[in-house]
Amino acid sequence: MIDQINNNQQTTTYDKGYKWLHWLMAALVILMFMATFGFAQANTDAAKIEMLTGHSSIGSVIFLLFVIRFCKRFIFKSPRPKHELAPLTNVGAKVGHLTLYSLLFYVPVTGYLSARAHELPVYWFGQLNLATLTGYQQSSFEMIRSFHQLGVQTLMVVVVLHIAAAVFHGLVKRDGVFSSMWPDRKTKSE
Repeated sequence: MIDQINNNQQTTTYDKGYKWLHWLMAALVILMFMATFGFAQANTDAAKIEMLTGHSSIGSVIFLLFVIRFCKRFIFKSPRPKHELAPLTNVGAKVGHLTLYSLLFYVPVTGYLSARAHELPVYWFGQLNLATLTGYQQSSFEMIRSFHQLGVQTLMVVVVLHIAAAVFHGLVKRDGVFSSMWPDRKTKSE
């Protein structure tokens, strides 16, 4: 009975699980964006292997966190705050979030497939060589890598738009959207 009452109460903030997943994924995705500079500077096979190992390992962690977050949101349907937004803003938020979720699935999957078709060994957490699972195929690698790069570039644009929207809600609108995901905010149950 008490659980039913708690589930029916309107929350004004995301729970700690959502917040941890959000900010940890944000940090890792931004770290991956910065890795593009490391790839550009890797000029030896050893440096490339080191970059690919870190890249594929962090990408795997992002994918695992994505699966947890996806389950939390769409399978377990954890409570989320409802904000009074203009209809067009509400549609934009839904499209933006679904686009983020789609890209957080698409980018790691195409990255994994690209690693499988790569000529250099790609070690997952320094252990499993993903590239030896199928053998090197130049045409497959180039095509899959281009899909992966397009996904990364699209994700960069969507993340910038997401950050801009968050800043707009936090500094201009001050409507509680930004503060509902901010880590310092306490929930009703705390």
